Amino acid sequence: MPRVRKFFEAMAEDCFYFNLLMIPFTVLLCAATGKIEDTLMLLCFLPVLVYHYFVRLTAPKLRIFLVLTWLPCIIGLFTGHYIIYTAFIAMLCSRSVRRRTLEESRLRLNFETLCFPLVFLAALHICADYLRVPQVRTLFHIQAVAVLLLAILYAHLSGINGELELSSSNYLQSTKTITGFATKYIFIYILGFFLVLSLFKHLPFGKAALGIIIVILHILKAFFSLFKGTPNTMDGDALYVETRPEVTPTPEPAPAWANVLEKVFIYSFNIVMLILIIIFIIWFFLRMYYGFYRKNKTRMIYLDEVSNVAPEKKQRKKRGLKDITDPVRRNFYKTVIKYIKNKRLKPSDTPDEMCRKLEDRTDISELTKQYENVRYGR
Repeated sequence: MPRVRKFFEAMAEDCFYFNLLMIPFTVLLCAATGKIEDTLMLLCFLPVLVYHYFVRLTAPKLRIFLVLTWLPCIIGLFTGHYIIYTAFIAMLCSRSVRRRTLEESRLRLNFETLCFPLVFLAALHICADYLRVPQVRTLFHIQAVAVLLLAILYAHLSGINGELELSSSNYLQSTKTITGFATKYIFIYILGFFLVLSLFKHLPFGKAALGIIIVILHILKAFFSLFKGTPNTMDGDALYVETRPEVTPTPEPAPAWANVLEKVFIYSFNIVMLILIIIFIIWFFLRMYYGFYRKNKTRMIYLDEVSNVAPEKKQRKKRGLKDITDPVRRNFYKTVIKYIKNKRLKPSDTPDEMCRKLEDRTDISELTKQYENVRYGR
């Protein structure tokens, strides 16, 4: 499968997370500065996604990968709001590290993945005046559209790439037919999406939703007002009550054994927490290490069934002299092993060839016959 399709699939996935990450930073920047330009500056960090993609492909070792991945954080330090921009780039870097070292971090589209950000953006769009960020209402609308479009593109690209991987093994099936049909299908789908979107823009659904929310708030306010108690009134003159200053009792000092026990408990708790933090850090880096150097297993999908091809197990080591229990075979092996080490004999020689090569040095004809009888006679 061409790398171009894999590149666009990865870019659609990364842009989807980029858009989701922009939502809290958009509200934060607009609330802090009140300028839409500072929020739009986040889009200037889109090339970091392309950089991270090639780093994930080309970095040979974990140390080099981590250094190159976190290197763009330096760019955020030279911007106007360096704390917010650096934090945004750091989140992108963290996502790239997780994408490379954790195979389960790949985007899986489901109802919650799409519903939650869309509902959240709709709530921000309605409550923009209350949050004092009315200038980014259009940006919230564009982000909601981008969530849907990127989800559609990613689902299309990942699906078509999976089909092409399966069809590439069948040389009789043309991949151009699959790609051509899928491209036309996705083009018609996106065109219909924009038509429906333009229709919704001219209908007062936003005002109707805002009116429904206001009515619900008034109903809840009237409902909770029923439970408020009325203050009791008393007739007659008020009674005079003499007030005395409060006296705070001084606590008695704790015994020495209680102070020692308290210190032992505090130090023990701190040591246990420190050990747990160290274990968590070690586990985190080990998981990152094994995830970076993991071996990709071959997956074959056919008729909705998945077959994982496991790597070949290590072969059993060759048997040595200590594993030979038969006395004849043991004696023959001890006789010829020194000549094999001197390279006068080869391990691939047959017993008869070894006997002929050693005629000028020692006579092992009788031992060879016994060995052949024991080794091959059965």
